[in-house]
Amino acid sequence: MENTEEYKGCTIEIHNDDSPMNPFEDWDGIGKIVFHPNARHVCNTDITYDEARETPFSVPLSAYIHSGIALSVLGEGYRCRWDTSDNIAIWTPDQENAPVKRRKTAEKYARQACELFNQWANGEVYGVESIDPSGNQIGACWGYYGDEAVRDGIKEAKSEIDYHLKEAAKIIPAALGA
Repeated sequence: MENTEEYKGCTIEIHNDDSPMNPFEDWDGIGKIVFHPNARHVCNTDITYDEARETPFSVPLSAYIHSGIALSVLGEGYRCRWDTSDNIAIWTPDQENAPVKRRKTAEKYARQACELFNQWANGEVYGVESIDPSGNQIGACWGYYGDEAVRDGIKEAKSEIDYHLKEAAKIIPAALGA
């Protein structure tokens, strides 16, 4: 999603994040996605597929794999008899950082984890930079997962630009001795 947007004479650039964090290894509270040993995908290695399957409130997942990967809760999402694999992975809750006590809650969290995994695995992670008219970077932030998050990044960049322009307006009169 390489893209640019002009705002008050400055430029906001959106770039693909080439080295995003793996949220399932680097973040707490989103649970774990554990792939079947025959799958060629690795997300978590600190728990086996069989252990994940026996974890209370674990949720089986399907994967549609065709020019990318789309995980979903078993029975939901893309379905194709050749490209969809059922029970290819299991989502397990992070009971320490985000306890789950109901099946519906587990399924809700599993759906959110699938969406996050799909964004990460398919390169839908972005960085947003704000640049002043002379080409100097005002600010940058990376690690926006998905298009919705990029909108938040653009709002943040606009806020940085507003602050930068406000501060520059204070400095220029002072520099001129006014």
